Amino acid sequence: MTAVQIWLWLRLDAIGLLLTIGALCGIMLGIVGVVLTIGEHDPDVQKLRRWCRAILILGLICLPLAVLCPTTKQMAVIYVAPKLIESSAVTNDIPELYDMAVECLKYKMATAKAVSE
Repeated sequence: MTAVQIWLWLRLDAIGLLLTIGALCGIMLGIVGVVLTIGEHDPDVQKLRRWCRAILILGLICLPLAVLCPTTKQMAVIYVAPKLIESSAVTNDIPELYDMAVECLKYKMATAKAVSE
């Protein structure tokens, strides 16, 4: 990983928060601006209405981006999990550990059964 990738990875939470706040403020400001300028025919008010529509559209674009922006924990799982799953320690040692756990459980059950009789 490059230094820029690490920096972006650590900034994902802030980027997602910024997009969420921008989306919510943009949607609210856009709706309020459009509602307040309904029926007005003054050119300045129409210009304000166009700006409010643009802000509303920008907010509606930012909202899905905020939802799709992964958090740092999600990005860590996306980056680290495949490497862990493909590692030789996991693929070779896990079956052996499972077999040892099953044998130990059988032994404990057999001794518990012998003690209870």
